[in-house]
Amino acid sequence: MPLIVDPSELVYPSTQVAPQLLGCTLVRQLANGEQIQGLIVETEAYEPNHPACHGYHPDRGRKDDP
Repeated sequence: MPLIVDPSELVYPSTQVAPQLLGCTLVRQLANGEQIQGLIVETEAYEPNHPACHGYHPDRGRKDDP
């Protein structure tokens, strides 16, 4: 039986969580009952002040801002 990760286990910094996700299977249950599964073989995680982080440039604003 596969291990189901509770979201409360993912409250740690992404740099700690990402390595733990390697080898896990991501499962998506569609509305029609179909299941899609994929093995996590690569992760990326950055500290908030790292240039590769999506939130690194706060002066640019959000894309959905008017």
